[in-house]
Amino acid sequence: LFNKRTNRQKQLGEIVIGVEIENSSEFRQLAKETAEAINYLNHCLDKLNEFELKVSTSRK
Repeated sequence: LFNKRTNRQKQLGEIVIGVEIENSSEFRQLAKETAEAINYLNHCLDKLNEFELKVSTSRK
């Protein structure tokens, strides 16, 4: 996400995110959406780990 005035970039692993905040309500909304995205990605990782565990135990 990029906007007009200033860019702050933060490295998250191999993902670089640049964000400019216009006001506090925009920040709260962005923080909420970011938290939801992180929770979703963590859920996906959990499912992949479960799948890998099932595959590795079923091969024995």
